[in-house]
Amino acid sequence: MDKLGFDDIKKVVDCDETDKVADYLIETGCYLIDLSKKKKDWYHWKSGIIAPCYCNCRGLISTIEQRKEIAQFLADSIKKNYPKADCIAGMATAGIPWASMVGFILDLPIIYIRKVAKQHGVSKRIEGSVNNIKNIVLVDDLIASGESILDAIHVIQHETCAKVIGIQSIINWGFPNMFELLRGYQIHSLASYEQIIISASKHKLISADDIEVMLNFYKNPFEYDWGEFYEKEADFRF
Repeated sequence: MDKLGFDDIKKVVDCDETDKVADYLIETGCYLIDLSKKKKDWYHWKSGIIAPCYCNCRGLISTIEQRKEIAQFLADSIKKNYPKADCIAGMATAGIPWASMVGFILDLPIIYIRKVAKQHGVSKRIEGSVNNIKNIVLVDDLIASGESILDAIHVIQHETCAKVIGIQSIINWGFPNMFELLRGYQIHSLASYEQIIISASKHKLISADDIEVMLNFYKNPFEYDWGEFYEKEADFRF
């Protein structure tokens, strides 16, 4: 895989219904954004980023129609992009329900990767049988830094004779360090920040002028300077 830049997240997004996926995230409240928030009330991301937006895809598993459709979209993407897959691996914990649904749709075996090994029994991190498995696709709900995915790949390499042939998620932020960490692996998602931000504007959560601000933030979230944006506002929120 050649080195990927910010614009190459578009190559990762592979779903004919990507706008629908983005709408579902907004409509179910899985994606939160409020540019009127004071900075002290911003959301803290796992990566350490602090921002007026946050995404938690877990709420989707409690829906019915949206859950069915997204599971089908994931299955369609895997069938198209990874036709040799003979096992679906879910990332604990958020990736497990999606891996389960995809495995059911595609009639494939399912395993999942623990975050840490059990302190009893066989003390392994892979749950499920990997006998006769050759080609695994990792499934997670959201990929940001890519560190947990790389860790799972190392676990699979250590505990099985299979190889990871692809990585599939609902959302992928397309951060540069993710591309670097997962260099050499095929990566696909149903949507990314561009579709979600446009949907947020469509649903009146942000203004049309805010779209560019948010797109620029996602291109460089660790170093983005919000000061210039807020200095233009009458209510200085810092």
